[in-house]
Amino acid sequence: MKNSDGFNDYDFDIGEVIRDAYELTKGVKLTFFLAFLFYIFIFIGTSMIITLAYPGFAEDQLSQIIFQIFISVIAIPMIVGIQMLALRHTRGESIVFKDIFNYYDKTFKLFFAAISVALIIYIPLIIFIILGIVAKMPAVIILAIFPILYLALSYTYTTQLIADKDLGIWEAMELSRKAVKRHWLKFFGLGIMLSIIYLIGALLLLVGLIWAIPMVMIAMSGIVYSKMFD
Repeated sequence: MKNSDGFNDYDFDIGEVIRDAYELTKGVKLTFFLAFLFYIFIFIGTSMIITLAYPGFAEDQLSQIIFQIFISVIAIPMIVGIQMLALRHTRGESIVFKDIFNYYDKTFKLFFAAISVALIIYIPLIIFIILGIVAKMPAVIILAIFPILYLALSYTYTTQLIADKDLGIWEAMELSRKAVKRHWLKFFGLGIMLSIIYLIGALLLLVGLIWAIPMVMIAMSGIVYSKMFD
């Protein structure tokens, strides 16, 4: 049952989430791995094509900014599509590779949501940089790590909520923040554990990513999301 803030009175055990995520990878590892490879291929392939077509690209800052915007417009709906693969699989629905393209009808809404989150996350960094310069204490900038980390975790589910619930940008941001805040330290712990899983997968000659990628996506975007918002 949802509370007055719009999310469930949820809780989760980190170890249980990881175990359940591992079990749910059975039968869908290839789907997630192909989706991730396609995402990487689009990014690298586009970069190579532009670099070959325009040799001065690396030195042209304006072109690089335009390229980053272009890539973001393409990539963000695809990342959300991969997140939704995890959620739909967790809900017991069938999934296929092409489902990662299901959210391009929300491209600009998702893009501006991601931009809004990025701006809010980096405001503390800008403030601490200014303080560090004014006070002539560069070490002060290090303090920005804590609010950046807090905000980054808090707004984790913004774009996924837009895709799943068709919420407005600010509505999705606030719902994500309020829901994550309930168990922020557990999210921090889960994030560390999932990062270790990713690292181990990468160190195992990348073969381990076949297990790591779906595990991480299902844990965060499937199991925990479902506990919070379904």
